[in-house]
Amino acid sequence: MDSVETQVKGKILVVDDDEDVGECYVFGLTDCGFIVDYSPDGLAIKNNKITDYNQYLGIVMDYALCGCLGTSGAKWIKEQGYNGKIVLNTGYSVHELIKTEAIDCVFQKPSDAKLLAKYFLEGECLEER
Repeated sequence: MDSVETQVKGKILVVDDDEDVGECYVFGLTDCGFIVDYSPDGLAIKNNKITDYNQYLGIVMDYALCGCLGTSGAKWIKEQGYNGKIVLNTGYSVHELIKTEAIDCVFQKPSDAKLLAKYFLEGECLEER
């Protein structure tokens, strides 16, 4: 049997309180070669359940999380010294969102995991911010 080695492209954190949506991103980003951690809990961000955000190449956050808005969670993560990219993922109109410097790109739900992967690898935000 031949062994096929898959190159890991990086680690992504997905935070979305809709577990069906979260699982879709986990499977899609995993298929694109990423290791993916998933949290359905927005409060986990501010309760220090994750101690090193810089282990992640990128973070995908839902806008309307239980426990905190994605924009405030992203701001808090950046204040902890996170240097990676944060994508806000939302079902709301992009124009309705409060813009913040902590958000690097906004993707409209349902987002294509391949476009998210492309963004994390190449840095081109293909969605309107």
